[in-house]
Formats: sequence, structure tokens, C-alpha cells
Amino acid sequence: MSEPRGDSARPKAAGPALLLRLLATTDLHAAIRDYDYGRRRPDPSRGLSLAASLARDLGDAADCALLFDNGDFLHGESNAAMADAGIGGIMGAMNAAGFDAAALGNHEFDAGVDVLDRAMALADFPILCANVVRPDGSGYAASHALIERTVAPPGGGAARPLRIGVVGALPRAAVGAGGLAKLERLRVEDAQDACARVVPGLRAAGADLVVALCHSGLDEGGDPTAVDLAASGLFDALVLGHSHGTFPAPGLGRLDGVDPARGTVCGVPAVMPGVFGRYVGRIDLQLRADAAGWRAVSHEVALHPVSRRVEAGRIEPMAPCDPAVLRASRGLHRDALAAGACAVGRIAVPLSTHFARVGRCRATRFVAEAKRRAVERALPAAARPGPVVGLSAPTWCGGRGGPLHYVDIAAGRVLEADLRRLCPFPDRLVAIAATGADLRACLERSVSALERQIPGEQALRIVDPRFPPMDFDMPGQVRFRVDPGQAALYDARGRRVLDGPGRVSDLRLDGAPLTTEAPIVLAVTDYRVRGGGGFPLPSGPPLVETGMSARDAVVAALAEGMAPPEPAMFDLAPVAHATALFQSGTGAGRHHDLVADLDVEQLGWDSQGFRTYLMSFSGAP
Repeated sequence: MSEPRGDSARPKAAGPALLLRLLATTDLHAAIRDYDYGRRRPDPSRGLSLAASLARDLGDAADCALLFDNGDFLHGESNAAMADAGIGGIMGAMNAAGFDAAALGNHEFDAGVDVLDRAMALADFPILCANVVRPDGSGYAASHALIERTVAPPGGGAARPLRIGVVGALPRAAVGAGGLAKLERLRVEDAQDACARVVPGLRAAGADLVVALCHSGLDEGGDPTAVDLAASGLFDALVLGHSHGTFPAPGLGRLDGVDPARGTVCGVPAVMPGVFGRYVGRIDLQLRADAAGWRAVSHEVALHPVSRRVEAGRIEPMAPCDPAVLRASRGLHRDALAAGACAVGRIAVPLSTHFARVGRCRATRFVAEAKRRAVERALPAAARPGPVVGLSAPTWCGGRGGPLHYVDIAAGRVLEADLRRLCPFPDRLVAIAATGADLRACLERSVSALERQIPGEQALRIVDPRFPPMDFDMPGQVRFRVDPGQAALYDARGRRVLDGPGRVSDLRLDGAPLTTEAPIVLAVTDYRVRGGGGFPLPSGPPLVETGMSARDAVVAALAEGMAPPEPAMFDLAPVAHATALFQSGTGAGRHHDLVADLDVEQLGWDSQGFRTYLMSFSGAP
């Protein structure tokens, strides 16, 4: 474990220290304004317009301040349906916010390289990535930037330059979550190897400090890139992201080398500022000058939320929106509202993901069924080895997204804005040959997200928070049984960690038993086929590539008048005298009919604004 370079054995200099303040956002996903375009209402808990205002206030209180973004800024729900992906408004707003540098994230590539090229050309700040390269070996983007500020030492003295090197890195593990793997013109090299090639040159060019913008997060069992870069001794500070988590955070103290109290990873100051501009990350470095330049002698790391919760269901911003960001995003906001208001169909009953994690979700089954229909249209019956089964996940289902991060579509018109939550990603549908055993293995991967329940005990939670909702694939017309008293077979990255009987049994396709040997066709996304989420899918070429996204499939299903399926996806085997707590969203009260057959008691609201329930497994169906 290495200590930060600022704590090295160079001679100490006397005099007061200079405060260098590094501020950061990450995973904005086009959340430029304090507005929820899926729900079509203001949302004072998010948005660059709030984060930029807060960052300006924080920066004004330091001797020298820099503002960074750590990637996944370009694509999200607000601009999903726009012909130009809204890049002009997004980049204009980021320019207005005053970013000094940004890194590429995996989702920057979602709309293709051409769109990203145009976006990068609009930036007034460097956009960095050291390890995405073209076929000839040249870098796709600039690997680094050297930012120079002239500062006067506190207490007097002649002004002198302060040089901060910045390097961007996109870990290979993040690539499966976006469109980069589909772009054969580019490849991703090892992040640590790329940084090791770049940083010595920055030091030689006079960098006093070097900061990594690493689009990877801190999670138990997650991608190790952030820890590896911290331990390399190359960097003085790290900005992390991709996982939508936060750091410093007490729950991450179990990870080797991670110290939430000091805000360090392997001794290096690090910050991970959540998602959607809900936080501004701050790393304060106290610097002193000597003959060799500036060096860090101490640090402080913190997260600053852009809002605070006043009471259950009500939040207020910590600072007013930044006027420059609002002006720059005026056209983007107008176009996003217009695009979201377009009707794409009608449904007879509400679609909600509030109770997906306990097996009751008509919305998830609806999307899975739409995928099945799309594959059946693309693949002639004679070419199918068996019936088609669609798989879908409730991507918007709480978790780190918060108590408003749910699908909640009322009966009646379905708007384009609704589809942005129901089908948030542009991945294409493919069909692969499989068996009942393959489907069961995929379902074991999904329900590993459920905590093991012990007879006679009350668990603090039903869902393991390390498992994101987007990796909870469920079938459309298949219903099955889950035994939560059995141990999970997979970890949050999809690695098999246990040989055992598993939890999944009694698979029934349209009510008839589905045997282990039965041939089927799985309708999945190319993201899953590329390994996204670590699902144990069978290998081999797809039977057909539809060219359609899940959104396209849902629009077609709505046009055909497809009836929403029943909400029950799986049933839970009883565990004697076992109970557990689970969270649902702010709007869950409108959908209690979905869990009428379960033994569920509403307890109230938690400190984050989630509705909290107590569920008994004693008489689970």
C-alpha cells in the first residue's frame, strides 16, 4: 500500500499552506437541469445547473480551484429521443459550468463515434482518455492535460506557477456497459499500463501534482482499476465514478486499502460523487512550495449534496441554479420537453417497477414480452429450435438512483418520456439458442441479488445493494420459484462463487413445466451477449440480430395492442419465521395491489425518502 506522493520524504518547507481545491462531478448522464424528464416535473435533487452553482461557491473559498467531470456526461434520459442527441446543449452547458477537464466514460460512445467526435469538438476544455486507441495505435482522445495556474504563496512572496497534470482512464470492465465494444475501429488498452506510460512525461514536463479521472468505482467484488491506480504510486488524487456510488462512504471500509474516514484509497485522496449531478466531490490539498515545486502536505475529502431533504417526499436545493448553465441549456430543455411529450401508444393498466425485486412487476414482464415478439417477427418459426423467451431487467428500480428512480406509468397514454425509463439503453436485440438449463442459470444470476434469509431471524434487507437493478433479468411468460433460504450462487459481477442446489426451481412456460433439456430461444440484448452483467449465456453466434432496440420492440408491441401480462414473475418459498426489510420508491403506495398476495407491512419512510416495508417469508406463496 502506497502513501500519497505529497507525503513523501522531500524536505519540508516553512510557511502557511496554499489550498488547492479539486472539485468534481461524474455520471451526469445529460442531467443538465434540475428537472426529471421521465416524470416531467422539477427535481431539485439533481442537475448540473445546481452542481455548477455549488462548485462555484466552493471554488471561491479556495486559493486555487479546478473543476473536473469524470465521464458519462453525454447521454441520458433527457436527450434519448433527439436526432442530434442534444450534444450542442449539453456541451454548451458544460462550457458554461467552467470545467477545466473531463474524462470519457463508456456511455459517451452510445450514439457512435461520429456523434462523440462532434461533441468533443464543441468542448472548451480538454476531454481525456489515455487508453482508448485507434487501429493504428494512436489515441482516440488526448491522454492528458497539463493545467497551469499562477499562484502567490500564502503569507506573501512572488507568484509562481502551479502545474496540475490530469489523466483520463476508461477501464476495460466498463466497456460492456456502453456501445464502445460495437465499434471495431477502437480498442481499450489496460488502464494502468496506459497511465504508466503517460504520467512520467507529465512529471518531466513540470507537473507538481497528477490527478486521475478514472471512470471506475469502488464496489466489493467490482472492477479493481481504481484501487490498482491508487496503489501504483502514479497519482496524487483520484476522481472515481461509473458505479453511481459515493465515496467517502462508510460501507466501503470493508475494501482493502479503502479508508472512508480519511477519504483515501491506498493512501491517495479519492472522491466518487454519485450520479446525475447530485453531489459535488471535493478534494482539498494543502500545498507548500520548495525549490522543487509545490507538494501536498495534507488533504481533506468530502461530498457536497446539491440538495437536502426537508421532510419525507420534499427536498430543497442548497444553492440556486447557475444562470449561465440555464441560459446555455435553454434550447436543450425545450427540445427535451417536446420530444418527451410525444405519445407512442396506450396501456390499459399501470406499469411500475416498485416491487420488481420481490417478484411483482408488470413493467419488466411487458418489456420482456415485447422483446419476444420482436425476435419472433425477425426469426421464422422454422429457424427456431424452440419457443422464444424474452428477458428484461427493471433498470429504473431504486438503488443508488434514489426513491424517485422507478418506472411509474399510469394507465392511458404512454409518452416518449415514459420509454426513457422503461428502456433507457440503445442496445440491440438478438436471439440465441439455449435450453431450459441455460435460462435457469441466468435466473440464478439474477436472484443472487436477494439476501439469504435465515429461519427465525429478521434481515435488515431483502436486496443486496451491490447488485444493480439492471442485472436483474426476468422472463416474460415464464414463472418460477425462488428459495431465499438457499445461498446465492453468483456475486455482483456475475462470477460463480458457490456450487450448490441454487435457488431457482419449477420453471413454467405459459403454465407448462419447462424442463432442463428443453430447447428454447432467448431474446436478449447484444450487451448481454458481449458479457455485460456476467450472465452465463450459452456461447455461439446469434440466431438473428434484429437491429431493433428494446424501445423499438415496446413501441411495436404498443402499436399491436399487446395486453400487459400479469405482474407475478416468481414466487418465494417459505422460510420459517423469517422477515426482512425492503425499500421501495416514493410512489409505491399507488401500487400496493401488486403485492396483495404477499405478507407485506408498510413501516414508513427512511432518511433517504424510500418507503420501507417489512416482509414475512413464513407464508410466502
